[in-house]
Amino acid sequence: MEEIAKNVFYIRGNTNIGVVCNEKPDCTELYLIDSGGSEKDAEIIFQDISSHFSVLNKPFTVKAIYNTHSHSDHVSGNKLFYEKYKCEIYTTFYEKGSLENNLLQPAFIWGGYPVKPVDISYYRAPYAPISGLFDENTVVTLENGITLTFRNLPGHYFENFGITVSSKDSDGNNCKVLFTGDAFFPREELAKYWIPFMIDPNAFMDSLDKIEKMEGEYKLFVPGHGGPVKEISETLELNRISVLSTKQSILNALKKGPVSTENIIKAVADQNEMTMKPGQFILVGSVIRSYLACLQREEKIDCYTEENLLLWKLV
Repeated sequence: MEEIAKNVFYIRGNTNIGVVCNEKPDCTELYLIDSGGSEKDAEIIFQDISSHFSVLNKPFTVKAIYNTHSHSDHVSGNKLFYEKYKCEIYTTFYEKGSLENNLLQPAFIWGGYPVKPVDISYYRAPYAPISGLFDENTVVTLENGITLTFRNLPGHYFENFGITVSSKDSDGNNCKVLFTGDAFFPREELAKYWIPFMIDPNAFMDSLDKIEKMEGEYKLFVPGHGGPVKEISETLELNRISVLSTKQSILNALKKGPVSTENIIKAVADQNEMTMKPGQFILVGSVIRSYLACLQREEKIDCYTEENLLLWKLV
């Protein structure tokens, strides 16, 4: 655990976890932002929390979890913390279904009942009951003066939310930290995954613009994966380039004439020097289909059928 503002911590892992501490006379209440990518991750998070707060010589409890979005790599620890603490679990209207039915995420990625490469625990978070919903009008005020507010930053998924924690810095000045979920990806993540998952590239780009307007207002931006970012503009520009590059790869694939969806996926992978196994092909294919829909809405491409094949062409 690293303290990044007074009573505000983050745990770096495969998925970063926010921990907001509300110290009361008789116990310490903790509010988690996301809960880890697996039950094993949740055990490690629990151990980190236990070792840190046990030195306070009073009991602690996890009061609530706020999930930035419903992808299993952000919510798979919900069950463990619910079983240990009967904590409240909050999500948003459009993300609630995936938390209550863990078949939806792999089915969405595949586009039907999921095949084996994506019907795996990584995409199917254990069930834990939802306590309620939050939206952009929600304000959570703790007894120690810390507040949590919420900003919809969609694109990566239906309602990926950024969660602002307003606290104090080491000098006692007011400061804000934004836990962004997967609203953007740091440089090191883009170096590994140049075509990150998203369902609406244009909404993703709009969310990048929203975050950029917050620069100077926030002490730190903590993404769902990778290290925290202080100066955000360069990182956001790399994310924009990733989106524009993928769009251009699709348009390049169509320059010589109509192409089927699967051959577009192959062409984009070839242009980006990717060698994909079935699971990755399905995941990247889901992303490329979202790009195709995006480019069609922009009236840059269109689809039609020929000899029972769905083909895409430039407009």
